[in-house]
Amino acid sequence: MRAQVSARCGRGCQTTFPTCAVVPDCQPVFDDLTTIELALCGIAAIAGAVIQGTVGFGYALVVVPALLLFAPEAVPVTPLVVATPMVMVQAVAERRALDLAGFARLTAGRIPGTALGAWVLTLVGPSFVAAAAGALLLCAVAASAFRGVRATSRGLEVVAGFASGVAGTVGAVGGPYMGLAYADRPGPVLRATISLAFAVGVVLSLAAVGIAGEIEPGPVRLGFALVPFTFLGLWLGRRLTGALDGGLLRPAVLAFAGAAGTFALVRGLL
Repeated sequence: MRAQVSARCGRGCQTTFPTCAVVPDCQPVFDDLTTIELALCGIAAIAGAVIQGTVGFGYALVVVPALLLFAPEAVPVTPLVVATPMVMVQAVAERRALDLAGFARLTAGRIPGTALGAWVLTLVGPSFVAAAAGALLLCAVAASAFRGVRATSRGLEVVAGFASGVAGTVGAVGGPYMGLAYADRPGPVLRATISLAFAVGVVLSLAAVGIAGEIEPGPVRLGFALVPFTFLGLWLGRRLTGALDGGLLRPAVLAFAGAAGTFALVRGLL
């Protein structure tokens, strides 16, 4: 008979080994958060949604680090659950500025990227892919900064959708790739188009992660708990769009995309 050792598992729950290693329904992600930790995650969700509402992407830059600190097992499921209603609302709000053809190209790239991300996730784990995605994103930011303001190409939109699918499925940080592809477009067009592409993409990513067997009830419940916070942040962010929709939008997109690439690279290497 094997010895039973009482301890806390890697997810932070009190358990008895080897039970946690073999029982798949060990789900402390939401229930074991303290009130203070949950409140801090809520504040992060508000701040991330403010960024999302103004720039069109970027909520994960705030939400994912907070979750990695307090509930690492919630990534990527919780950020994807949080994002789904938020981006749908934003897409509807900006629907008159939608670039339908661009949305189709982004989605055409996102579908195979999502499938590849889910497959890679089962082989090498998220750290390697996060580091690679971060390095590629930093290269894309540098290239965009050096080339200056220039109309995007159709091929670039497909590539951006593909990269977004891979990075979004692995680490829920797929928005910056699409943001870079639309950095030179008017603010409403950027937000409407990538929000709708994002809405389709997060649903696909959740489905792919579920097929890969990586979805548990705890992270889903936490995501639903954070949704009201994101709606508040989105409401605040939409009131700041006028300040960025002039000459500040492109620098903001490059800055947040660069921050996302740095975060993904550091996260993958640590």
